[in-house]
Formats: sequence, C-alpha cells, structure tokens
Amino acid sequence: MLILRSPLPWRPPRNPTTAPDTFPAPTCPGVDAGPPDAGPPDFEKLADTPYSDDDKVKMVNQTMEEVAAKRRELEEAFGNPTRAWAAYKAMYGLDFGNSDLEKYATFQVNLRTWKGKNDELAKQGDDTMAYGVTRFAHMTPEAFKALLLDPSLGRPITRPPGRRLLGGAGEGGSLDCGKYVDWSSSSSSPPSSWDWRAAGSITPVRNQGQCGSCSNMAATAAIENVWVRKWWGLGYRSWNTDLAEQDFLDCTKGDQCKGSWPDSVMDRYICRGAAFESALPYKAYDAGVYPCKPSSSLPRYNTGAKSFMYVPPGTGTLARAVMKAPTVIGVDASNWQGLAAGWVRNCGEANSGLNHGVAVVGWVDDVKMSNGQTWDYWIIKNSWGTGFCNKGYLWVRKDCNGNGPYGMYTQNHWVPNKS
Repeated sequence: MLILRSPLPWRPPRNPTTAPDTFPAPTCPGVDAGPPDAGPPDFEKLADTPYSDDDKVKMVNQTMEEVAAKRRELEEAFGNPTRAWAAYKAMYGLDFGNSDLEKYATFQVNLRTWKGKNDELAKQGDDTMAYGVTRFAHMTPEAFKALLLDPSLGRPITRPPGRRLLGGAGEGGSLDCGKYVDWSSSSSSPPSSWDWRAAGSITPVRNQGQCGSCSNMAATAAIENVWVRKWWGLGYRSWNTDLAEQDFLDCTKGDQCKGSWPDSVMDRYICRGAAFESALPYKAYDAGVYPCKPSSSLPRYNTGAKSFMYVPPGTGTLARAVMKAPTVIGVDASNWQGLAAGWVRNCGEANSGLNHGVAVVGWVDDVKMSNGQTWDYWIIKNSWGTGFCNKGYLWVRKDCNGNGPYGMYTQNHWVPNKS
C-alpha cells in the first residue's frame, strides 16, 4: 500500500553528524568474496548489456507459453470449481471455517469474471496476457483493495520547486534526517534496455502478506540493490542479502501496515542503518505491538546508500533514475487482482488513484510481439510473492503517453544514491 497522507508528527531524534558513515560495514562470514584482486563486477555494464533479438524472441515465447498455461488452468477451474476450490485452499493453506460457502461463491464469481476477460482477449486475437487463479481469488474486489491498496490517493499533489515533488508544507517531518538531494542525471538518451537482474544485484521477490507494506518492500528492494553493489567485496550477493522490513514497521510510529512513504523508508535506512531479516523476521503486522529495538540488541549496518532523490515523473526521467538504482513508483493496482501472466498495459485508461508501491528494475524496448506490434515495457518487481504474474514481476507497457500505464507518471518517483 502506498499512502499519500500527512505524516505523523513524531520522528526519532536526529544526529546527522554521525549518520550514516559511522555505521559499521556488514560482515558476511562463510561466503567466498573471490580473489582479493578480482574486485566487484561492473554492475552498470552488466545491466546495460543489450537484449539481442534472440533474447527477445525467447522471452516472448516463454511468456506466451505461460499465458497459455494460465488460461488453460483457469478454464479447468471454471469447468470444475469444486475440485479447483479444494486445490486452491490446499495450495495456500486456507481454512475459512463457517465462511467457506461465502468464500466459495466469491471464488466462482472471480473465475467467471476472469474467464470472461480471457475470452474477450481471445476474440481479439490477443495472446499477450492472461487472467488466472491467483492467491486473491477468494476475495471480492472490495476486500482485495481494502487489504492491499488504499483508495485515498486521488487527492491533488503539490509540487514545490526544487526538491520535494510529493506532498505539501510540513511533510519534512516524515524524514529522520532528510537525506535527499536534488534530482540530477545524465542528459544522454537511455539505452534500448537496462536490467539490474542481469547484473546479479536484484534480491528475490518478497511477499508482503496481510500487511499494506508495499512501499516498504519496494524501497527495501532498491536499497538491497545498492547494498549488494557496495558490499560485493565482503561476500554479499543477491541471494544472501535480505534486509529487515519489519524494523521500519516497528520503529515508525503508527500502523505502517496501512501504508508508508517510500522516502521515509529510504531515509531511515540511510540515517539509521539496516538490520538483517535473520535478526528480525518479517511478521506482516505492525499496529505498534512490537517495540523498536535499540541498536545494542539489533545491529544495524551501513546500507551503502548516501542519499535519495525525488525523480520528476515521466518515461525519460524514470529510465535515467533506474540507471542509478531500482526506482520506486506509485501505481493504481486496483485491477491487478486476477493478473496471472504476460504483458499488462492500461495506456491512456482512467485510473482511480495511486494505491500501490513497486520497484522498477529495468526495461526492454523494441520487442516484437505475436500480434505484430512492437512494444517497449518496464520490468517491475512486485511484493506479492513469486506466484503472482511473471514469477513476481510484471511487464508493463512503457510506450504510453500522458499519465502512463496505471497512472505511474502522475507523481514523482524515488531512487537511492549509492555511496
């Protein structure tokens, strides 16, 4: 959930003279960091490695196979909903007790709705996306939005000149130390593709569970990318880097499962350091129940990020921001409940307001689709687990004018700066 609201008046005491450089570098025992003279890889060069035509064809074919499989799966579920319902509950470990019949009825309605959308796509000869049996299939659209999204994002956004492009007067109180800097980037045109996953610096997809911590998850994903690149020489890799999102929930006043600001998350990590998931596991719960642990009992480390930027919205600025690090954006995810595979668009369609935070980790341009068109698309890391859409990612049309797909160009973005 991405909440645009006036921040709470509380903030931790700030001590900018000691943050963040006095935080210790992390140690990674038992991991081979490689030969002493090898040095870290050229992450930017790896991320900038162009997608070949063969790469694009392979990717399109693989995704289309997954689209076809998800459509077949939904057809089978619709044909035998009783068996599908039992399998669905077993897969996700669900037991609805006395509410089972009610949930089953909702499940059937969703199957019918999503099958209808697939049928309409098939009539149009569109095999680029599929709706399917997602882990939200037992929820009404209203319940889905209430659990993971926030409809209050439709209010106007004030854009003071110079720095904060989000919010209005007094919102600086949401930051621990205000470790933001003015937006700046190269004026050169972005390349035809960029993918931080190819650089080996993107950590696995997380699952926010029953907590609206999407902005926390997205900002943490961006910081983890910086962490891997900064501390590669100490043995940190994408597969063994996992920072504690729960630390932000516990140490920020108010129920952050009802939404948070991406800049607040980045600022806290930069100012206060980050703890490890192994030391403070994610509970998908806040409500002020768990106390904020002092550093004496929960070590926090230098993340490798020195500041963050507010990025003006737009295709070009977003691409330049992603070249610095994965970049957090806000989207309208109201209609994502049944997305199962493929490319999603929404170019030029109305959106009901931004309500979800995700991380853009790259893009690919000039992809020849099966429908004869050539598309550009963003590679977006979500936080609903690897079972959602394309193994936890979304391919979202990039070549859209105006507010962009799902309203993603209507407000500023957030990106950390590596030290």
